[in-house]
This record gives sequence, structure tokens and C-alpha cells, in this order.
Amino acid sequence: MQRNVGIVTLGQSPRRDAVAAMQEVWSDEIHVCDRGALDGLSEERIADLKPEANETALVTQLRDGRSVLLSRARMEGLIQESVNELAEEKYDPIVIYCTGPFDLDPGPVTLVQPRSILTALVRALVPGARLGVLVPEDSQRAALGDLWENEGFAVTAAVASPYEFADEPEHFARAADQFAAGSVQFCVLDCMGYTESMREFIVEHVGVPAIVARTAVAHTVATIL
Repeated sequence: MQRNVGIVTLGQSPRRDAVAAMQEVWSDEIHVCDRGALDGLSEERIADLKPEANETALVTQLRDGRSVLLSRARMEGLIQESVNELAEEKYDPIVIYCTGPFDLDPGPVTLVQPRSILTALVRALVPGARLGVLVPEDSQRAALGDLWENEGFAVTAAVASPYEFADEPEHFARAADQFAAGSVQFCVLDCMGYTESMREFIVEHVGVPAIVARTAVAHTVATIL
């Protein structure tokens, strides 16, 4: 039986890398529709969503490949609209393609939030470990570090954008050096934009296991399909 699964990305659709990453794990019988929370918005409206100094930032990709910073608080309403649209179109489950914590109403569908999955997996695998947490943007370092510390982990947070890996791998090398200096025992690539090749880079350079959010989410969703 064909299942219809929705993916809500923070940027603009089509987000082919997101769909491809999920379908590498899911059955060929799964029909996937991705919806971007910024779809249909003007450049001016997107610019208005840039985070203020006191707001938590999210980073995502536009249709033309540009990466943009967005206010997490002001994105919640747009993400909810995309969830509602996909639910009305009978997509279930719906996956939020971001590891940020969001206060969303699932309505009648199963809503998959990567934050919950990633946190639960790491707690189960390495409770109380010294974590190396990789984040895409410097302004996220403190907020995401605090989230993991509140879960009982000692944290070394470092910054490297997944959208710059091909052109600026030195950012990942610098992050790996920070993790090694912090004697971390496990690494978390805390953004859905990170890939398996980026995880492998961190593992090779730090010498400890690592988990990448998109793969963990894909396999978890596969169990309910």
C-alpha cells in the first residue's frame, strides 16, 4: 500500500537533497511531498524574518542554493501553515526537516520532530557523555549547547555550516580540532542539513562515534511506515 509522507523544510521547495536523503532509507512505495515554509514569500518578506540580536537563529537554503538566517520564533507560524496544508492533502506522517525545537499542533496526523528523536537517541546511546555538538551558525552555539547541557551532557559546541562543506572544509577541520581538544566521547551533527559524508569527516578527524540527524530521523520514520 502506498504511503504519502510530507516533509516541511524551513526554506523553499523543491528541496531535492532532503527528499533524496529520506528516500535512501524509505521504501520505493513511499510517495514524498516536500513543502517549504518560505514558498511563495517575496525576497522582502524573507528578509523580514532575519533574526534580531536576541532571537535564536535557524539556517536554511533557498531554491537557488543561497543559505539564509531566520528567526526561530517567527518561523513557527509559517511551519504550522505548511503542516496544516500537507495534513489537508492527506500526507501522514509529516516530518519537520529541522532539529530546532518547535511548539506545533500536529492536528490529526503523526508529526515527526527531529529534536525529540535526536535527543532521545543520544540519551539512550551515551548518557552523560562529553558531547561534541556541531551547529551551522555561531549564534546557535549557546542555545543548542544549553539544550544538550539541560539533558545532562557536558558540551563542546563548534560551528561549521553544512552548506559550505564542499567549498570550505577547513571549518569542519577546525570544529574537529575543538572536539578533540575538549576530549569529547561522542559527536552530534545537530542540523538536518548535515550529511553522512560530513559525519564521516568528523569521525575520521576526531576518532569518536558521531550521529547525523537526517539519517537518524529517516530510520526512525521508516519504522512507522
